[in-house]
Amino acid sequence: MKTVGIIGGFGPETTATFQLKLVELCAAQKQLSRPPILMWNTPIPIQIEDDLILKGEKIDKFLPFLISAARILEKAGSDFLVMPCNTLHVFIDEIRNTVSVPVLSILDEMAASLKTKNVESIGLIGTNMSRKQRLHAQKLQSVGIKTILPSDKEQQSINCAIHNILNQKNVENTKKELALIATSFLDKNIHHILLACTDLQILFPNIQEITIHDTMDILAHATVREMTRNV
Repeated sequence: MKTVGIIGGFGPETTATFQLKLVELCAAQKQLSRPPILMWNTPIPIQIEDDLILKGEKIDKFLPFLISAARILEKAGSDFLVMPCNTLHVFIDEIRNTVSVPVLSILDEMAASLKTKNVESIGLIGTNMSRKQRLHAQKLQSVGIKTILPSDKEQQSINCAIHNILNQKNVENTKKELALIATSFLDKNIHHILLACTDLQILFPNIQEITIHDTMDILAHATVREMTRNV
């Protein structure tokens, strides 16, 4: 199998879950060995993380950390890289220009997955920054899928929910708030929701009549596909 390098730490629990998901998927394929995985838990300052999640500010401060992580993982022997964080894919081109190994895009894989499933419209739940940058909306529009956004008030609640998940705070209240937001999409006759932030899968509830499309799960399947390609 090819060795994957994970640019991780956004947040740490999500990265650990992603790594375990890769192991589980490889086991399900009855691979003859455990998957070769290199992971770098990026030492991002908490204040920079808070500024991005709560205020949608100072995303440029992440770039030096991402470039350093990519170089470390390439030097360590990664055959290709992945980053289980949607928002920071705003820097996918800069990361790709930093290393000589391929870098999978969670946005490309997300769009391809939804297109294959014949999704025509989908509710979008992610960070304020990815919403501002229209990361998912533009990519999905390019394959003919319409995106529906939460209200500004709901977006503020989503920002707080992601912050709570990263800091393991107010778990039950966060679940309830996310459930209310998910239900509001049903009122708009939207039955598909995209978790456009990989941290959301930790607490996002299952809602009857709503199909959840988890970008972390999509990236995990794509990663295993690449790890086992031509093996």
